[in-house]
Parts: sequence; structure tokens; C-alpha cells
Amino acid sequence: MIKSYARTGLVLNKSKETWMDSISREGARIEVQALYLVMCDTLYKLTGDKFYLQMEVALKKHILSKFWNGKILSDGVDDNTIRPNIFIAAYIFQDLLQNNDWETCIDNSLSWLWLPYGGLSTIDTRSQSFKPFHTGEIPDSYHNGDSWFWINNIAALVMFRINKEKYKDKISKIIEASTNEILWKGALGHHAELTSARELRAEGCLAQAWSAAMFVELISEVFDVQ
Repeated sequence: MIKSYARTGLVLNKSKETWMDSISREGARIEVQALYLVMCDTLYKLTGDKFYLQMEVALKKHILSKFWNGKILSDGVDDNTIRPNIFIAAYIFQDLLQNNDWETCIDNSLSWLWLPYGGLSTIDTRSQSFKPFHTGEIPDSYHNGDSWFWINNIAALVMFRINKEKYKDKISKIIEASTNEILWKGALGHHAELTSARELRAEGCLAQAWSAAMFVELISEVFDVQ
């Protein structure tokens, strides 16, 4: 992994190798760096080898120098496009930032990603690439507007962990939208893949496992369901 993908100190992916596989995002991406941090942390805990701890500390410092400007975490090195991948990074490795810095990052990102029905656009709604409605089998909107339920549920979970009182309304709105979709919009009892940015719908795959998984985790933690 180090030899093949981390030659610059950051982990590099090729075009269309991230979950946003309808767009390029080639290079070093924030959620991939967070995954690498978790790998280092896990290897250190499993082996006790300080080599992995040193890797984690060095990588975290490098990520902050390249991605964090005190207001937002960049989506990629030299790419300040506002996308919801910061929530994946926070979910995976919350120790990347202090909670007050996460709040700053979340607040600035929500300003341009938040959708009134309770979801997040996959790109800054001011962007020329933003597509307000799902484009079907043509993937133009997939990661340039469409709101993915698994990301929305992760975002609510992250906000709950960072500051559940401050983000209470946003968390409730996401839970309401996800629940509405499960019960009334698509396939009863299943969670769809995504919805158009402009209005809440059930679109893409109508029974998407990762949407459902993150909804279950969100509800379990917020309502302390065992």
C-alpha cells in the first residue's frame, strides 16, 4: 500500500476509484486519507509496532497541512469543491480535527450543501455542475447534485456525535426525510439509493443496503436502541 499508493505521503487514487465513480476525483481525496489513518491506527493496536503510530501521526499532520484551511476540509489536494465527503472522513476518523474545528467545517459546508427537505447535495449548489434533478441511467447528476441517503444518514450521525444540541434540527430533518422515503416513497420497508436534490423522491436502486445500514446505525445511536 505504501509503495504503490502513498508515494507522496498521501494516498493517491486513480480516476473513478472513489465511491463517487461517475466523476474523476483522481489524486488524494479526503475520505481516502481518513481510511488510511484508520488502517494505521488499527495496525498499531493489533501489533504494538510504533512504526504504524509514527505513520499515523505523520500522515495526520500532512493531511491537515494540505486539506485544512481553518474553515473547510478540501475535497482533494488543490480541489476546494464543497462536497459531503467531509462527513465520511469525520465518521471514519473523528480525531482528524478537534470538535470545534469540525463544527466550523460542518457549518461552512452545510451553507451550500443543505437541502430543505433534509439532505445534502453531492456538490455545492452554486456550482455550474450542480444538477437539481436525477438524470436516470445517464450519470450526470449522480455526484453532482443527487442526495444519497447513506451520506445523509452518516452526516446526521456525525453531527450527533460532534454536537447533538447544536445540530438537533438538522439531525431531525434528515431522520424525517429518510423515514419518509422508507415508508412512503419507494419500496416499502427498504431505503432507496438516492433522491433528486430539488425534492424528496425515491430514485436509483429502491432497495440499497448501505442506505439501510446507515439508517439503522443512525436510529440505534440517536435513540439508544439496543
